[in-house]
Amino acid sequence: MDLDEKHHDLKEVEMKNPENLKESSEDYKVITSKIESNNNEILTDIKQSIIIESQFNNNLSENLKNNQDLQISQDGTIKKVENIDIIDDITNRIGINYNNSILFVILAIFFLADGAEMILISLIVNKLENIWKLSSFHKSLLGASVFTGFYAGALIGGKLSSNIGRKYSFILGAILVFIFGIISAFSMNIGFLAICRAILGLGVGISIPASSSLLAEITPLKYRSLVLSIISITFPIGEIMIILVAKNIYLSHSENWWKILLFISPIPICLCLILSLFTFESPRYLLVKGRYKDHLIFKIH
Repeated sequence: MDLDEKHHDLKEVEMKNPENLKESSEDYKVITSKIESNNNEILTDIKQSIIIESQFNNNLSENLKNNQDLQISQDGTIKKVENIDIIDDITNRIGINYNNSILFVILAIFFLADGAEMILISLIVNKLENIWKLSSFHKSLLGASVFTGFYAGALIGGKLSSNIGRKYSFILGAILVFIFGIISAFSMNIGFLAICRAILGLGVGISIPASSSLLAEITPLKYRSLVLSIISITFPIGEIMIILVAKNIYLSHSENWWKILLFISPIPICLCLILSLFTFESPRYLLVKGRYKDHLIFKIH
């Protein structure tokens, strides 16, 4: 059947049943209009849901950046309350557990080793003066090298921990302290030793802001002052311990006692690096970055 015959048949049907054809056409238009209306409503709901979710995430991140006080209610909503931070609220409910206890041990060991490294040069400088015939300028240069590196590390440490996280900033700094602490034991001249100690100081400067932030952010509020005080005490304890170790090595009458001292002082950092592989990132950092589902405490709650 060609197109002319089909058109002719359609004309005959229209002439025989003009009212039925008109009603069918109107019904079709009504049904089509309803379907289009429903589709538009569904699309509008989807768009509104996306907008609401986006606004929620943006507001949450903005509130955290502005350090506003928030709390998670039982139904999962977040509201502003007085004197309660969302992270503090969660960490207070969790309390002291295995995970943050491991971090306390790691940071205590690290501060212990840092204390030893900071005072180490003053213990061996007189020996080096006799070996390398150092002038007053060279001795001053050697003493200042560690603190110059520390100053530079402190300048970039805060920004670095905000970009890559507290955990990885701490690990980066600890790696620098460990590697260049060991290498400095093999120094053959004042220039090489000064460079090694400056990079070691850089690692200390990077690690201390990151570790201090991490320590404060994983500790429940009621224990925070106590834990920070205990960890800080390990720094001067490290200084005392390295003095006692230096005395014993010196009394052993070994000609290279200063190299032994430089070699063994960063060894505790190695333990910190191994244990750091089993720790977690700061919950505050992850929440600000929108990665709150990555953290253990958010999985618990």
